[in-house]
Amino acid sequence: MASGEDFEEFCNLDELDETGRVVGKLGSGRNIAVVKHRGKYYAIDSICYHAGGPLYQGDIEDVEGKQCILCPWHKYFVDLDTGEGLYEQTPGVWGSKGVRQRVHDIKVINGKVMIKEDSGQDGSKVTSDNYAYSDDIVARQLRNGAGGKKILQKKGAVAVGTAIKQHVHSGMHQPISGRLRPPPSRPGSFPRPPPSQRE
Repeated sequence: MASGEDFEEFCNLDELDETGRVVGKLGSGRNIAVVKHRGKYYAIDSICYHAGGPLYQGDIEDVEGKQCILCPWHKYFVDLDTGEGLYEQTPGVWGSKGVRQRVHDIKVINGKVMIKEDSGQDGSKVTSDNYAYSDDIVARQLRNGAGGKKILQKKGAVAVGTAIKQHVHSGMHQPISGRLRPPPSRPGSFPRPPPSQRE
């Protein structure tokens, strides 16, 4: 399983190349997503630091030269390279919240995607650590679908929901299909109008 320097096999490269994303667990139980974008590979905690949203389902956008994944729930931008949370202070002016999402080292060896977990053993704490081992959150998200994206889930990563199609053969992954439902509204809450329409 491990291949020197504490890297562990996560998935096959051809599976990642086919879908662009693979979500699953490392040997420690940490939920991560591996993303391929513009020929580069990234490994990041799969659950958004902000409210436990399915970050791995987000679109990828360029923010001032940084490749950022956009959480589909609340539109939080996360730099895929550093895990830094970015926000638009004013139109065209971006600020940083600092590192909020844990990223992991990734390399490809002999057609296998290898991950070295950054578990904060140096004592550093990152906000996404709060959701890193949450099976219930991932299982619920997978039951609700993958937001129309084809994403592979590592076999045995979480409890299998109804939106997941299982392979008959002994492959490492299960394709996920379906649509993500928006988070339920709180009773009695109403969308707030934009400032220009408030009295």
